Amino acid sequence: VRVIRNVLTLTQEEKDVYVRAVKRMKKMPSTWDPAINSYDYFVRGHMQAVVPNTHVHAAWRFFPWHRTMLLRFTHEIDRAAALNGDGQVQMAYWDWTSPEATAALLDDQ
Repeated sequence: VRVIRNVLTLTQEEKDVYVRAVKRMKKMPSTWDPAINSYDYFVRGHMQAVVPNTHVHAAWRFFPWHRTMLLRFTHEIDRAAALNGDGQVQMAYWDWTSPEATAALLDDQ
């Protein structure tokens, strides 16, 4: 079972591993569409989810769609971390109502 923790609880090393993995995703082909990089696959997916003919974010499909996207993202970021020689990436959630969580998310130290 993988636990997703509050961003406030991440160590600096866990944040560094996450950032290195995201940067690697920009340089590696996507598992699901090798014509584009791994990171842009998720950008494109989110862009397509809000176009008028799908409105995934505003419909019942949001929960299964988002679960699938999160599972795919987790797979890809772990693949990127492995290519970097890092262990599994600690996934975190952001409580957008918490000023402390926002500060922790944006702090590069």
